[in-house]
Amino acid sequence: MAFFIKMGAMFRKRDAMCKRRVLSCWIMILGLFAGIAAAADEKAERREFLAAIRIGDMDKIHTMLAANPSLVNVRDRFNATPLHHASAVGNQEVVEFLIARGAEVNVKTRNGTTPLHLAISTGKRELVEFLLSKGADINIENEYGVTPFHAAVSEDMQEIAELLVTKGANINAKDHDCPTPLHIAAYNGNQGIVEFLLTKGADINARNRYDATPLHLAAYRGHRGIVEFLLAHGADLNAKNDEGLTPLHVAASEGKQEIIEILLAKGSDINARNKEGATPLHLAASKGHQEAVQVLLAHGADINAKNDKGETPLDVADASLTLLLRRAGDTKPH
Repeated sequence: MAFFIKMGAMFRKRDAMCKRRVLSCWIMILGLFAGIAAAADEKAERREFLAAIRIGDMDKIHTMLAANPSLVNVRDRFNATPLHHASAVGNQEVVEFLIARGAEVNVKTRNGTTPLHLAISTGKRELVEFLLSKGADINIENEYGVTPFHAAVSEDMQEIAELLVTKGANINAKDHDCPTPLHIAAYNGNQGIVEFLLTKGADINARNRYDATPLHLAAYRGHRGIVEFLLAHGADLNAKNDEGLTPLHVAASEGKQEIIEILLAKGSDINARNKEGATPLHLAASKGHQEAVQVLLAHGADINAKNDKGETPLDVADASLTLLLRRAGDTKPH
């Protein structure tokens, strides 16, 4: 997924299971596809019971549990229980029935996922509320450090996210790659959740594992409204990640002309250097982003700036921009 692709220090590859939009591939990550219990090596009784759970066959569920009560917490090959399966398909009737008969509420799969994580992925508020009322741990983490609140924000489920906050969710929780919920909402472009999180005290300049702030991510994706909102509420427009990239560097590298103009209007350092000595103009020129280059030049970017290798923006420019930069250079004092 783009969030973990290497772009400076912010976007780097992680485990292959996570190469999708942040947390949006819950069922894949957790190994809980609809048919996971149908593996040939599973016992017939367990397979039959879990199939009944998934389709909500209450008659069969009643009959089989009456004959073998231990099925209520039986595990499949991914360590998922019937409650995981019922929660994953959003069947509250089955969930309530299982819990009433002793199903463990905070039980984890092999990847550390709980029924609450899965219930959130269905978007069913009443089911989430029910699990919480039965003792589901609101800040529990899976193997990747992902909390239920991360899940709600990642899936753009603002109503459920707000519910979780009222129940005590940690709004600044970080997973093992260290994005906070605000990072995720800023990246996804969900302004409603961004605004909600800030009203609840989310750290606007929180850093992820690579020292990127929510503003870096919003600039990278070109989310104008979120960029403006973050800046209006105190985001550091010259913050650098661990490769020295500012939000302006990021916007320039991605050719986000509108974002570049917003950042410059707020006073972003147009000639800021990353750890390799490159300015935003170096990055825009090297990527062939003509409009971004024109905006930077119009605002006074130093066309003769040299990176640590002694290269100017013209030296690193895409071939399509060499004429533009040469003309601009001819008008500048040397």
